[in-house]
Amino acid sequence: MKGGALAGRLVTGMAAPLAILSLVQCGGSPTKNSGVNEGPRVTGVSLSPTADLMKVGAAVDLSLRVTYSNGTTEQVTGTWTSSNTAVAQVTNGRVTAAGPGEAQISAQCQHGTASMQLRVVPDYQGTWAGNYMMNSCSADGDMGREGTCEIFEFPSEAPMSVRLNQNRTDVTGSIAFGTLMGDVQGKLSVPGNLDLSGSLRYTEDGVTVTITLADWNTLASGTRMTGQYVQVWTVTGATGSMRINCELRSITQTSQALRPFGISSSAGTGVVERMVRSLVRRR
Repeated sequence: MKGGALAGRLVTGMAAPLAILSLVQCGGSPTKNSGVNEGPRVTGVSLSPTADLMKVGAAVDLSLRVTYSNGTTEQVTGTWTSSNTAVAQVTNGRVTAAGPGEAQISAQCQHGTASMQLRVVPDYQGTWAGNYMMNSCSADGDMGREGTCEIFEFPSEAPMSVRLNQNRTDVTGSIAFGTLMGDVQGKLSVPGNLDLSGSLRYTEDGVTVTITLADWNTLASGTRMTGQYVQVWTVTGATGSMRINCELRSITQTSQALRPFGISSSAGTGVVERMVRSLVRRR
């Protein structure tokens, strides 16, 4: 099986590479024949295929290849190393993505050294569900003068579901607080924290409550997602906003596929809905 096909099968989320292989040119002595009729000379060494980004848990087989002055290439054996084994491990050319971060993969032979800069990111693809905690609240403008935070209980636990589609470091999807749903989008930072933004809306009797996601900073480790974010609540006809500081408590990956949202029947399912309707009635 050719290297390109194998990389497409093993490397998840890999697209057109952003990092180009670092080639060390080799000027060495002739590789074939000595004397007057010298054969082709080594002009460089390289790693194949290119793989600048991998998801945690993915693997790819690399080969060390020598290029000759006549344009032909040949696979050779070499000594393989990783600059950060907590991020990527390599054995005889097989690279395994171990954890989020960056590492340099290198292979050395008698003709020189070839290196590749690799970034490993968590795998957020799939459906996530569980509970989060609304820890504290602050409000300003009309929302503050009306004592909006005081009508609710903090801390308070509520259910949440997230469906995410990941393309390299770009993430899109949807989020649900009970029956309230909205679209989200975001990007992965280094080493692999997810920054999401988006909003959910509920309208009743001409009054709209909008919940906007802010300061989202979560990290996936295996099938668990942890971190914090802020819900910014605004209501039509009222100035200011209510900010609720939230913490992910038990958000786990229920499927690597984008499953339909299910409305949980567990206690607390209607926490956010009840809060939203309370605000609407106050208007």
